Amino acid sequence: MLIKGDASEASSFRSVEIKLSPVVEMVSSLHVLASPDIHPTWKGWSTSILSSMDAVSREEFDFLSNITMQWNLLMDFVCYIERHNIDSAERFIASIETIDRVDFMYGIFSGLLPRQTVKEALEGNLETLDTNSPIFRHYVSVERARWLIEHEKDVRTRISTFLKVYWEQVFSRLWQDIGVRELDCLADERRLLGQIGAESYIRNCHPQIVIEQGAIRFEKQVELSYRRTDIENVVVIISAFIAPDLMVNCVEGCLTIYKGISLPLRSSVEVSEEIALFLKAIGSPMKLRILIELQASPKTTKELAETLRVAPSSISAHLHQMREAELVYPQRVQNAVYYRFLNENYQANLAYLARIFEPEPSER
Repeated sequence: MLIKGDASEASSFRSVEIKLSPVVEMVSSLHVLASPDIHPTWKGWSTSILSSMDAVSREEFDFLSNITMQWNLLMDFVCYIERHNIDSAERFIASIETIDRVDFMYGIFSGLLPRQTVKEALEGNLETLDTNSPIFRHYVSVERARWLIEHEKDVRTRISTFLKVYWEQVFSRLWQDIGVRELDCLADERRLLGQIGAESYIRNCHPQIVIEQGAIRFEKQVELSYRRTDIENVVVIISAFIAPDLMVNCVEGCLTIYKGISLPLRSSVEVSEEIALFLKAIGSPMKLRILIELQASPKTTKELAETLRVAPSSISAHLHQMREAELVYPQRVQNAVYYRFLNENYQANLAYLARIFEPEPSER
C-alpha cells in the first residue's frame, strides 16, 4: 500500500510513502520466529508455530535463518524488490527462482555491493569482493558473502520452497486476521503524517532515529548515517512484528524504514472509512473488469482503455478510486505508468467485511 506524504515539507524530504505489505510481514514474522526472546509480544505465537513444525521443516528453518542472518538479508531483498514489482505473496515467492541472479544477490546485499562486483563474483571471480569494504566490516562477513554467491541457485530454491509452504500453511491464515487490523493502523499513520509533517513523522518512527541538518542518523549497534542529498524518497513500512528493533535500508536513493506498530484489539467490529472506500472502488461492473485485467498483469491506462473499449479518462477516474482504497499501485517504467492489482489488500478487505457480518457465538 502506498500513501504520499504532505508536499509542504518537500524541501526536507522529496516524498514520504507509507506502505503495508503482506510479503514484508511474512518475512518479518520469520525474523521473529528466529529470535522470539527479542519480541515478547509474539513469544506465545512463536512457541506454537515452532513446536508445530516437523523435524525436517524445523531443520530447514534453522538452516535458512542462519544463512540469512535471522532473515535480515531476505528482508533487505524484499525491500529492494518491493519498489519494483510485488503484487501478491504467491507471485513474489514464485519469482525468487526466476529473478535475474545478479538482481537477487544485489538485493540480498542491500545494494551495498556494486552490481558489476556482484556480477563478476557470480561468474566465479570472488577476488573482486574487497574484504576492506564497509559491508564486510559491519554488515555481513566476507566468508558468508562468498558462500551465498557460490550457492546462489540452491539458496534461492530452498528459500522459495520454504516460503511457499510457510505462506500456505501458516502466514496466509494469520494475514487474514492481522491484515484487517493493519488496515486501520495504516489509516492512523496516514492521518499522523498529514498532521505532523514528513520530518516529525520520520523521527516518530523510532527513538533511535536522529534527523540533523544535513543527514539522517540511525543509532543502531553499528551506527548508520545518510546525507539528505543522497535520499530521493523515504518509504516507511509499518509492521506488527518488527518492534523493538530498528531496521532500515537504503538502496539507490530510496530509504526504507520499518516502523513497529501495535495491532488494535477489536472487542467489537467498527466500520471504518477505508471499508467504505473499498466498496466504492469495486462497486460497478467496469471497476471489477479493470481489477480482473490488472490481476492478470499490470497495465497502463491506455492499455486498459483499449482492452475494455472505454475512454481513458473514465479508466483514470476508476483507477483514482482504486488507489484511494489501496487496491492498485502505480509503478513507473521508463515513460509509462503501470497499475498493479494488490491482491492481498483486496483479500484483507474481504476478511474485514466477513468479520462485520459474522454472527455472534450465541447466534450460531
